[in-house]
Amino acid sequence: MDYIEMLLNERKIKKGTREEIIRGRNIKFYQHQEDTLKEIEEAFKNNEQIVIFNTSPTGAGKTLSAYSAYLKYGYKTIGVYSTNELIKDQYKALSGFEESKVELVFSDKVDEFMLENHLNNRLKALDILFSQEVVLTNPDILYYLTFTDYYRAVTENYDLTHLLGRYRIWVFDEFHLYDEKQKAEITSIIYQAYKLRQKHLIQLLL
Repeated sequence: MDYIEMLLNERKIKKGTREEIIRGRNIKFYQHQEDTLKEIEEAFKNNEQIVIFNTSPTGAGKTLSAYSAYLKYGYKTIGVYSTNELIKDQYKALSGFEESKVELVFSDKVDEFMLENHLNNRLKALDILFSQEVVLTNPDILYYLTFTDYYRAVTENYDLTHLLGRYRIWVFDEFHLYDEKQKAEITSIIYQAYKLRQKHLIQLLL
């Protein structure tokens, strides 16, 4: 019987030196988590706008890496994911921290929210949903908000900055899973986010 012999090298995630109690949990940082938080802290301290690429593998704790500044300092954050399943997974992960205020925003969720709250104005629903400290959404929602009249038509006083300018950190997770259309949309959104916030804007691509 033929067989194939495979030798797999274990890939270890380097441990950091930082350990803190954050929202009721004792966090021992991996090095990439520690480095990411340090870069964010320095950027806010120096009034800089930066983009961080975290290329750690799946399962290495990139969620904590991306949201540590929110969990520690309360910086409002948008998380962008290529699928709604990933949005739900991140929601579960973040909900495990005390006093975390996280909202999911995708098409079905918006429809459900409007029905439950007897709203007939989609922009009003989005305005409420985008008021949470952390919003987890997908490229399509952001693209419509940023570049089309899909939501603008319902009010003369619509201002994109009012919705999206609230957030100081933008996280684009699993970027390698985005299709070409989503990558093009996200590239445009990143630029638009830069224009909305000329300072104190951190963007993470994971």
